[in-house]
Amino acid sequence: MCPQDQATRPDAGGKSGQPPAPALLQPGVEVEHYRVIRMLGLGGMGEVYLARDTKLGRKAALKVVRPGSFGSSSATKRFLFEARTTAKFSHPNIVTVYGAGELPLADGKTTPYLALEYVA
Repeated sequence: MCPQDQATRPDAGGKSGQPPAPALLQPGVEVEHYRVIRMLGLGGMGEVYLARDTKLGRKAALKVVRPGSFGSSSATKRFLFEARTTAKFSHPNIVTVYGAGELPLADGKTTPYLALEYVA
């Protein structure tokens, strides 16, 4: 496994002294027709998971925005608009957007996600 494929939580052991927040998705969970394999990493606004597209049999990267990262529905709409715009491109240096949607959360709210081409 490559170091960039290991799930790392940069907030672990931070100044707050609080344990890191639990991952949004666990292995085996399905988001539409994508089955989560493992977390690849996380950034300032979200988490990225390796998943298997159960319809087409290919690997995909699921980029899920952490709840609270967007303060308004207009920010979510902008995120999804940018995903639609990116999906129009076909270039070797830009990952392919397979899909986008909103992931239902336990509290009845949703958070946006992108299904992207997985590049090892």
